[in-house]
Amino acid sequence: MNGFFGIAVEPEKKYKQTPPGGVHLHLSQAALPLSAKGRVTLNVTIDGSTFCLCTLVGGAVQQWNLDLNFSGSREIVFATEGDPIIVHLTGYYEISDEMTGEQIDEGDSDEAPEREEEAAPHEPPKKEEPAGMDAEGSEKKKKKKKKPKVQGSA
Repeated sequence: MNGFFGIAVEPEKKYKQTPPGGVHLHLSQAALPLSAKGRVTLNVTIDGSTFCLCTLVGGAVQQWNLDLNFSGSREIVFATEGDPIIVHLTGYYEISDEMTGEQIDEGDSDEAPEREEEAAPHEPPKKEEPAGMDAEGSEKKKKKKKKPKVQGSA
């Protein structure tokens, strides 16, 4: 099961993410807005170490494909350095195969809520057309046959 991930990393701000246990964060792409000018580096800090993910240059290198997975329960921090440019970071969360349904649902039940009484399935009444009405409920106009006029000879 996957879920979208996206953040806009603003200059001079740090963005912390801690995926829950059993969930992996997959980063797919870093991109600049179309109007961006300048150069910016996107960094990630994990377990106290900082790593450069990519350097983007407005007008030249507007986006960079990533293929990075971060395991759950570990804090990761995204930040930029360089020119004051917003970097859009996208990817998805992926639930690991080891997670059980109970861990995913966190207590939610897939069962339908109990009903006090079981009712038979309801079928809408069949629409009967009253005489002189069409299917849309408009009155049908009876077409009168016109008798041909006979011109008499004099």
